[in-house]
Amino acid sequence: MNSIFKWWAEKQKKGLAEAHFNLGFAYATGHLVERDIVEAIKWYRKAAELGHAGAQCNLGMLYLTDEKFHKDSEPIFWLRQAADQGYTDAAYNIGNACRLGLIGDDTSGAIKWFRNAAEQGLRWTPEFGPAVKL
Repeated sequence: MNSIFKWWAEKQKKGLAEAHFNLGFAYATGHLVERDIVEAIKWYRKAAELGHAGAQCNLGMLYLTDEKFHKDSEPIFWLRQAADQGYTDAAYNIGNACRLGLIGDDTSGAIKWFRNAAEQGLRWTPEFGPAVKL
């Protein structure tokens, strides 16, 4: 096992949200360990419950995009938790989910969340997809 992974595993025992997040990220991406979405969700949830906005956003996106783990109210709950903390990626992801019909079919909701992301400082660039006139 990689020494940095061992370090995170040791730090998580102290309840450090960032360590929980890093373990979740490692399992979600297969970075340093074998990819395991069940483990990723477990660690992201621990960090999310401690208020880690990145974990809340990533957990919401896993629930939203992975059919095996999709839960009706969980994705939007966690994404909103992160967006309410000013986490721009979460606000953008909610807007995009609305635009794509993953969370209802709500164009006005999409615009609201895109605007929220922009007001939080997200800058529209080609890698974020089509620009929305606000």
